[in-house]
Parts: sequence; structure tokens; C-alpha cells
Amino acid sequence: LTQIFIKDVGFFEKRNIPSSEDLDKIPAWHLMPPNETSKWGKVGAFYYLRKKNPVTATVIANRGCRAMCTFCSVRNFNGIGVRHRSISSIIDELVMLRDEYGIEHVMWLDDDLLFDRERTIGIFNEIVRRNLNITWDASNGIIASALKDEVLDAAATSGCIGMHFGIESGSDKILREVHKPSGKKHYLALEHKLKKYPQIFTKGFLMIGFPNETLAQIKETIDMAIQINLDWYTIQVVHPLPKTEMHTQMAQMGEIIED
Repeated sequence: LTQIFIKDVGFFEKRNIPSSEDLDKIPAWHLMPPNETSKWGKVGAFYYLRKKNPVTATVIANRGCRAMCTFCSVRNFNGIGVRHRSISSIIDELVMLRDEYGIEHVMWLDDDLLFDRERTIGIFNEIVRRNLNITWDASNGIIASALKDEVLDAAATSGCIGMHFGIESGSDKILREVHKPSGKKHYLALEHKLKKYPQIFTKGFLMIGFPNETLAQIKETIDMAIQINLDWYTIQVVHPLPKTEMHTQMAQMGEIIED
């Protein structure tokens, strides 16, 4: 119960963070069979790129994120750093989902799917070696600086049809201030990297309204997005989530009320 949040009660101060060994336990899919739940809605952002009514499930390989973005609350509920499942556990779950529930597509829920380059390539290569014949997408935001050529090639070969990128801003000053793990050069490099893989639909997350952000910096974001030329973008106004560094900063600036 130490990881549950109850409305109007608050956050538990002491929480048990699951170990990597705990994460290797395959979820009890029989309690909510994905071949049944897939009949009642759409899972993930890329359902329109697949055949009608595909059987879909969500899978997680890593818990946590290496980044320390000031606006993000992942570290608040997942703890500091990244803990990961074993490759064998991940593949066993994918095989089970395919064979027992007819899964054709999975959406990775990871906040840092590409953490540990060699291990990530190992996962993708094992999907190919085991001939799983599934497609997948990464909708929670890929860290651009982690998308090396060999990782992207392994991802495409293993069935990737969609990637989202947490770009946020086109201003290096803003990116440094909010502690993004990627810089403008990494985002600009996406244009050439992704041209080789037209089968992968790409989407960028953009944000405006950072503390002290200027109109010129917002224009930098727009200009960079146009240059990268991803398939789609969403633009969100910055929302300071409670308990994040940005929330504290904006409260000290008098931009928001602490509570």
C-alpha cells in the first residue's frame, strides 16, 4: 500500500521501491485479458496505423528515468534512477501475450525505453530472433540523445511503427534550465536519422510557457520543429506539477500559489 495515492489524503512519506527482481514478475494478465479489453477501446497513440481492432497490450521494460527534468514528476513516484527487468522476463511476457492472448501490438510504457544501449539492442534483437512478429510503439517520449543509429536500426527491424520525442523547447538556454538530457543538436539530428525509416511515424512534444521564457525562445521552438519535420507535434502550456522542481521555482517567483 505504500505506493498508492489516495485523493484528499496526500502522499505517503515512506514508500517501498520495487527492486529489479520484483519487476521481473509478469503481470497477472488473466485478471484483465487484453484480447477482451481490446474490444472496448483503443490502446496507445498509433492504433490508426494498424489494422482494424488489433489486439494490443502495454508492456514496461524499465521503471524510472535517467533525466531530471524540472517539470516532470516521474522521479516522485518511480524513485531516482532507472531499474530494469531482465531481457528474458520481457521476452517471456511478450511470448505469453502473443500465444495466450493473440497480441499483435504492444505499447511500451517506459519513460526511458532506451536506457542502457546494449541492453536495449538486446531486447530488440531478441524480438527478431524469437520471431515474435509483433509491432510496437514508444509513446511516452524517447530521449533523442539516446537514439543512436544502431539502436534505431534495431528498433525498426524489431517492429517499431511509432516514436514520440520529448523535445519541449528549441532554445538551448531553456533546455539547460529545465535539465533536459538532450540539446538542440540532438533534436536537429533526428531529421536525417529518421528519414531512413519512413515506416516509423514520429511525433514531438513541444511546450511553451516556461518560467521567464521569451517570445523569441518560443519562436526558436517553432522554427526547430519545422526544420526537424516530424510527422506530428503537440504543443502544451507548461503545467507545474506538485512536488516538482519547477513547481517550487514558480511558487518562489510568485507565479503560482504553493498549495
